[in-house]
This record gives sequence, C-alpha cells and structure tokens, in this order.
Amino acid sequence: MVAEEHYAAEKQFEGTVKVMERLYEVNCNRRIKIAASNFHINRANYMLRNMLNTLVYCDYLNLPEDYFDTFHRQSCIFNTEAKCIVYQLELNYSFAIHGLLAFCVPTIHVRRERALEDAFRHLRQSGHDFPMPLKVKFQAEDGVDEGGVSLEFFSLLGRELLTMESKTLEVYEDSGLAWFTTSGGDEFYLLGLLCGKALYNQCVLNLCFPLVLFKKLLGLTTTLDDLKELSPTEARGLQDVLAEDEESVEVMDLVFMYKGQELIPNGEEVPVTMVNRKKYVDLYVDMKLNKSVQIQFAAFESGFYKGFPIQAWRMFLPEELMTLLQGDDNYEWDKLRENANYQGYRPTDDIIQNFWRVFTEFSEEEKKKFLTFLTGTDRLPRGRSLSKLQMQITFLDCTDPDEYYPKAQTCSATLCLPNYSSIDTLQEKLLHAITHCDVFGDF
Repeated sequence: MVAEEHYAAEKQFEGTVKVMERLYEVNCNRRIKIAASNFHINRANYMLRNMLNTLVYCDYLNLPEDYFDTFHRQSCIFNTEAKCIVYQLELNYSFAIHGLLAFCVPTIHVRRERALEDAFRHLRQSGHDFPMPLKVKFQAEDGVDEGGVSLEFFSLLGRELLTMESKTLEVYEDSGLAWFTTSGGDEFYLLGLLCGKALYNQCVLNLCFPLVLFKKLLGLTTTLDDLKELSPTEARGLQDVLAEDEESVEVMDLVFMYKGQELIPNGEEVPVTMVNRKKYVDLYVDMKLNKSVQIQFAAFESGFYKGFPIQAWRMFLPEELMTLLQGDDNYEWDKLRENANYQGYRPTDDIIQNFWRVFTEFSEEEKKKFLTFLTGTDRLPRGRSLSKLQMQITFLDCTDPDEYYPKAQTCSATLCLPNYSSIDTLQEKLLHAITHCDVFGDF
C-alpha cells in the first residue's frame, strides 16, 4: 500500500512538472510576464537535497552521461536554492568521473603582487584543459589551498583586471560597472576562462559586471534598460529621444550613427525623426552592447565555456548567475555571531565578549576587511552567505598573548585569537591584522 501511494505521489509530481513547464513556456512568449517564482515547486528542494546528502562516489559513477539534462530542461520549477543544489550535484558528478585526475589537479603558482600576469602566463602555456578545479600556490607563502587560497586568488584577480595596463575592461564613471573595451588580444578569452574557472572552483570573481553580460551569456535579448544600468547618462539621452515631441527631436539633429559607425547603410544621411526614432534607439543599443564588442564577447564566451565545462550554469536566471559569479553583498553581520562556534573559549569569556564588542563597533569597511581576513574574500559565493557561514573562534596558545596578532585559517573560517589582557589591546591587534596581513601561512 505504501509503495502504491509513493508511486501515485511520484506520478502526480511528474504531472505537475509538465503543467508548469507548459505554463512557463507560454509565459516566456507573453509581452507582460508574471514572476518566475510562480512556477517553482518547493517539493523539488527536498528531493534534490536528499540526493545531495545520500549519493556517494560510486553512485555518481553509475549515472548516465545525460542524467542532468532533464534538470536543465525543468529549471523553471526550481528556485535559486534548488538550482544551487543541482549545480553542486553536477559538480560532484564531474569530479567523480575525473577522479583519476585527482592527483594531478593543476596548480597555478603566482606571485601575490603579479597574480594576474602569472595566471595569464600559466593559462597561455597550459592549453586551458582543466577538468578539475584549480589549486593556487602563492610564491613564498605556506598556505595550502583547501578553498581559502583560491578565494583570495580570485579576489586579487578581480582588482587587478580593472587596473591592468592593457585595458580589457572599462569602468563607467556614472555606474561603477565594468564593460569590454574595443581593443584586441587574447585577454578576453583568458578573462572568460578565469570567470568560468571561478565558478568551477565555487569562488567569487567580483568584477562588477552589469546584468547584461549574464543575459548575453544566456542568449537573452538586450534592451535600453540594460544600457541604463551600465551607462545611465547615455541611456537618458536615448530616453529623451523617445520622450520628446516632434519639434524637439528635429532640433536634436541626430542621424543614424554611433561614434563614427553607421547604424544603417548611409546612416550619416538619415535624420532621426518621430517615425524612426524607436528604430534608432534599438540600433544604438544593439551597437553599444552587442555589435561593437562582438569579437571581444565571443572570445570571452568561448573562454567561459572552457573554464566551466558543465551545463548547470544555464539553469540560472541572469540575476542568479551574476550573484553566483560576483558573490553576495547582503551582509547580515549579526548572523556571524549567531552561528559562531568556539574552541578553547566559551561564549561568556571576557575575551569573546570583548571581541564581539570591538567587531560591532567596526565600520562597514572594517567589517569587510575582517571578512576578507577570515575567508579570503569580502563577497561570499552563493550558498555561503553569512547566515550559513560557521565561523570558529579558537584559543591561540602563546606565552605572552599581548605580543601576538590574531591568525586566520581561511579554508575553515577559523579565527585563532590570543587571550588578550584588555579590550584595547584586542582592538589594536585585530585592526592591525585585518589591515596589514595579506599573506597565507604563519606571520
């Protein structure tokens, strides 16, 4: 009887999924769409979580090669959490089938002050064929990469990519967002490769890309709203063209040109009018976000696919994929204390009470520095938000505690804290550590 009920429940679930898929397809073709959350089936989370908790190495090896294709097709029924579970399941499957390569995981050896240069050189020489996640070793540092070193590595790359001399990305002043330049070279392919590899390593590469990048990766159409996010000033000018009356449009004296490029044949001779202004704006947006960077984006896209060789990322909506790569900046600082564990200390000890008092009084920027000190990055990957981060504060045994600085084990989010004699000493030592310590290993 139980088996029959279970079978009936499964058939009902399958029927619900098919209905939702059909409705979602209809919704995609509507001009005004309803929210994607209306198609989610919460039961899927339980089923996927159960799979993640019960499948072992040999189970993954026995899965057919196209096993996850069904999940990809049914992604409309999954909320973000469910998609992240499928993402983890597919990563586990990929790692399992490449298990024989576990002992030859590629390691990038980089100098901290030349991380981007060394990474590019390594990728150019390696052939880019990495079926396993990367491991990172900073030159002259003792840190072993169990996750924390990679987080720090990709965090460094994000900063360097925005300041490199051979400009691959341009940061727009009015939005603070980065976009492709129109220069050439293989840097765009390598940039895509690093973004894909960051996802594959489950790390954050915060380059402050606009949402339109992720729409383009997912094959979605770009619009004026996308330009508004990237370049608000430029978009406002186009919005004015659409909003003004006929006389004002004529006074603007616009023609079908974009920075010296014709938007249509003989565009320099074609004035923008009330009749054709919508076409002008659409062509301008298409040129700006697509055609002018077509070569650069194609190279980036090719590198991205190579760096992240599984298809799970295609399930995500653009907003979700952006957070997956660029990290979550929703800082619930109070959760850090709620979830903290202690080893060698008790929550009621003076040193622990003093630590949380000092941390609470930190500025937002100082709290982010502490998070970088603790985990290797100030923007945590999706699924590792502060509400889920289990920080551990452990007793650091030393003869004269006031002479030592706190230490951090980034791979396990562990703070090794000496038992300082006063709150003032704790504050001084902690601030120095989070501000000046950027080396893995003992110091």
